[in-house]
Amino acid sequence: MNYQLFTNQMKSLLQEYFGESAKISEVITTKNNDVVLKGLSIRNKGENIAPAIYLEEYYKRYQNGVSIHELMLEIVALRKDRYDVDFGFPIEEFEDFSKIKSHIVYKIINYHQNQKLLKEIPHIPFLDLAVVFYCSVGTSDKRSADKMVGSIQIKNEHLNLWNTDLDTVYQIAKENTPKRLKIKCSCMESILNGFSEEIRNGERNPLEDDFITDPISKDKTLEHSIPMYVITNEFNYLGAAAILYKDSLREVATLLNSDLYILPSSIHECILLPVTVTQNIDELRAMVKDVNEGHVIDEEILSYEVYRYQVVEDEIMLDTKEKDRLS
Repeated sequence: MNYQLFTNQMKSLLQEYFGESAKISEVITTKNNDVVLKGLSIRNKGENIAPAIYLEEYYKRYQNGVSIHELMLEIVALRKDRYDVDFGFPIEEFEDFSKIKSHIVYKIINYHQNQKLLKEIPHIPFLDLAVVFYCSVGTSDKRSADKMVGSIQIKNEHLNLWNTDLDTVYQIAKENTPKRLKIKCSCMESILNGFSEEIRNGERNPLEDDFITDPISKDKTLEHSIPMYVITNEFNYLGAAAILYKDSLREVATLLNSDLYILPSSIHECILLPVTVTQNIDELRAMVKDVNEGHVIDEEILSYEVYRYQVVEDEIMLDTKEKDRLS
């Protein structure tokens, strides 16, 4: 059975399961880096928003011998989980800007690899990246990535619906993002030793030694045998944008007494290291390339570039000397 036949059959099975209580529709979504995913939405009657369930991984499992009926029941369970969670706002209020604006945050994606997607969504160019916007879902009182419901991409049509503009959305996101998605910065050594998992599980005080949170304590020192630090948010989700938080890089650079190299390991996090460690940009760029090609799925690649944060100017720049700063 090819993928399209699998999709058709899964759609029929789900429609039979839900009957007239829901409508099953095929969806095609352009994700990050213009990766196109196909899936299904299960929309209750009277609703105008429904999460997409992508079928690529289910199809791979079907090819490996899992029955399509078993996979259908898994999708039913997944759909139930997504509807039973606290979204942080009534989903029917998505069209009301006054009620949704407190959930608007930003993320960063690659500008050149998202030309198709960027035609559909409001964005601000930043070096070789683009700042784009989404509504965080389920982050009001959840504090771990595995409990985060997800996000709703903000499109140009939403700005028209809300009767607002790009600058208004950016200013709101600029204020919301550091508050809703608090910064987390951990030393690479601790992550390699497994401490990051302990922190997420609440087994270790997140304010101790190798953990920097918001605000960063100026009483802490960051001296480790591996002078590399992973900057993200507390959900480890779309956390590369934390490099744009006001003073986030300045505080780390001040503690390290050095400008910083920023290595974009994915859309979820970046790696920071003091420029005193090396001046070999080609070596750092090769490291980024190796991570992207061997350890990051296509839709989560952020960039192949290496950035430098200059603390005196408070600016992020490419190694080509191109500088940028968001106002």
